This record gives sequence, structure tokens and C-alpha cells, in this order.
Amino acid sequence: MMIHNPFRQLSFARVGGEQWHWITTSPRYAEYSDCIYHDGAFYAMNRQGGIHRYTIAGSFASCEVIFMDTLPYTAYNVYIARASSGDVLQIWRYTDIQEEEPNEMHTNGFEIYKLNFDKQCIVQINTMGDDALFVGHSYTCCLSTKDYPKLLPGHVYFTDDSEYWLIENKNIRRDVGIYNLEDESSHDLVSPQTWLNWPNPIWITPSFTKINQ
Repeated sequence: MMIHNPFRQLSFARVGGEQWHWITTSPRYAEYSDCIYHDGAFYAMNRQGGIHRYTIAGSFASCEVIFMDTLPYTAYNVYIARASSGDVLQIWRYTDIQEEEPNEMHTNGFEIYKLNFDKQCIVQINTMGDDALFVGHSYTCCLSTKDYPKLLPGHVYFTDDSEYWLIENKNIRRDVGIYNLEDESSHDLVSPQTWLNWPNPIWITPSFTKINQ
């Protein structure tokens, strides 16, 4: 599944397929911000926090609105993830521009909410247990630190994801760091290779099995 312009629409492709399929069943002005695969379907979150479930059959995707909009405004980006517990999470990210560095974006906070589909409401949580959260210009996911012990539990690993800002400011500092949910502190992850600021960094999960083949 891919979110693309214009208007943050959705298209999907099948493994081994030779073409992408543009989804035409989306509600008008949906403008999606993030998407995950959950319980056999794709859960796409729009910029107001609403969730639309897409079920794929052949080259067609049916759409069902399963969670109403929760944000009182249109966010630039809002994220969706599935915790190790099975809960579906909504993540808000706060950024600002500092006077001394007017061209640089800085992340200064995150808020995480658990979705209650039955009551159609969100509940803020201040801990993620053993999970670490990854957000950015790629797939949003929670990883258990029991499986990945070098990760920090209760921390958010983030990268730049403001595509227009990135295109207009290719040669500046990238907003990449780790945020501690408990004490609300963060620190930058700075690459020693300054040329790695473009294209914007993304998180990946390498397959060491394929590397060794």
C-alpha cells in the first residue's frame, strides 16, 4: 500500500504483480497520513485521525469507515501503529522552528493515544511498556524490546517526514532523534556522513538472511 500525491491518495500492488492499482473507493477529501496492515486489512488514517479499513479483493479495494475523525484540526501528519499488546495507537507529533535556525524543523514532543473502536474515542497513554516506536517517512511500527534488546523501551525513534519541507531544504540538518516518553526529553541522532541528509533518512528492518545469501 502506498500513500501518494495528489491529495494523499492510496494505491496498492500485490507481491509479484506488475502494476499498481489506484483505489477509487476512498471518501472524498480523505487525504491519508499513515497506513498499517492489521487483522487482514489495511487501516488508513486520515489527517483528522479517522480510520478507513480497506479490504483487498483482486484489483479492487472496498472501504469502510471504522473510526470517526478525532482531531479538531487538520494535522500535517498523524500516525497509526499496532502495539505488541494488539492495541491500535494514534500518534501525534509536535514540531517547531527555532528563531536561530529558521530553516530547520525540530521535534519537541509526542502524544500517544489508544483507540477504543467500540466507544469511538481515544485514551492518552504515557507508557508503551516494553515497546519502542518508530515513526517517519516510512512504515510506522512498534517493536518489542524483548525481541530487540538494544532498543530503548518507552522511546520514540523519529525521522523527518515533511516532504515539501525536505525538498525545499535539502542541505540542512535532518530531524532525526530519540524521544523519551517518560521524561519528555529527546536527543539527536547525527550521522557523521553529512551527505546522508538527502534523500531523507528512513527506518528499515534489514534481512540478514538475504544479506548472507
